Amino acid sequence: MTILFYPDPLDNYEHYSRVLRILEKCDWVTFHNNPLKPYDLHIFWSYMRNKITPPALTLKDKIVLNRGCWDISKVKVNRIFNDISIDPREHKGICVEKYDWQGGHHWHSIIECPIEPKPGYIYQKYIDDMEDGFYIRYRVFLMDGIITHVSKRYEKHRFETFIKGEPQTVKIENIAPSDFFTDDEMADILNKCHKFGVDFGELDILIDNDKKIILDVNNVVGGNSADIIRQSKTYKETNESFLNMLKKYK
Repeated sequence: MTILFYPDPLDNYEHYSRVLRILEKCDWVTFHNNPLKPYDLHIFWSYMRNKITPPALTLKDKIVLNRGCWDISKVKVNRIFNDISIDPREHKGICVEKYDWQGGHHWHSIIECPIEPKPGYIYQKYIDDMEDGFYIRYRVFLMDGIITHVSKRYEKHRFETFIKGEPQTVKIENIAPSDFFTDDEMADILNKCHKFGVDFGELDILIDNDKKIILDVNNVVGGNSADIIRQSKTYKETNESFLNMLKKYK
């Protein structure tokens, strides 16, 4: 089968593409970036950090994975999944100040309010995600609109995955989706993923008073992962899940 990765080529930034690493070892899939050439599946693929004007092809093509991911801003995530935004001018106490770009973790910080908001930043409720001295983040894997895997990650830093080349993830626990989500939660999150326009990606979740809060939607999956992540059961199984997803479109 042949996949069109568009508007960006899959191999634009090789170290950001776990998908590229998988497909380079796959002898039954070819891919390109030219919408004038034949293809069996169109995957919206863009390394933009916030949002772009949606390509006309992405809007009108019959089969597109991640059709709505031309906008992956945290503002959109708040609007569709769970609004934990606050007004930093009126809020009293701490909150999370985030740069509204994917991958802009080094600009995130915990601040004291009230303050005047900075352009390009969003402000969210502070969620205590500490457990056993580590920051806890859940990574949820979505394949063709189906949640296939969940991993619980113990990290040394609240925002950064690497600091001076040192990975911050120290432990990973794999969780069956049915053990993590109730039936109602699963139905709700999949409905919101459909509304967002993401079919294939990774979601970051924190838990706030037993409520699962989706913080980020990652549509370009698999960057410069630490060894502990690449060697995890979840990482290896999601590689296979990705190929199984593609077989549906052969």
